Amino acid sequence: MARFVYTPEMLDLIYSAGKAVYLNERDPESYREQVEAFGINWSSFRKWFIPAFRYMREGIALKGNLTQTVNRYLPERIYSEYGKEGLLIALKSFMGTIEYYESRGENRLGDRVIIEYFQDKLK
Repeated sequence: MARFVYTPEMLDLIYSAGKAVYLNERDPESYREQVEAFGINWSSFRKWFIPAFRYMREGIALKGNLTQTVNRYLPERIYSEYGKEGLLIALKSFMGTIEYYESRGENRLGDRVIIEYFQDKLK
């Protein structure tokens, strides 16, 4: 099965939609056409991608699997917009997600590498 490749435009949409919904600037449904035009499953987008921004801004573990591409992109954008404080909160969220999956005996190679990459930025 071919792996889904996220373009920069898709990643920007994931971030921008999550942020706009979080800030109550737009309704999630307003993104449906754009999401489907990219070939992203609307149900998954609404259930996981839109809330991911809120989870990372509030430091809450997301109990859903996002791709590592998305898990790397969101903290990067949060860091660029909200600085080190924002990144610390996003990393708390991502670490909580990693620990949740590890407690279930699931471990995705590379997740902790992403954490280490961002921790280096905080030094």
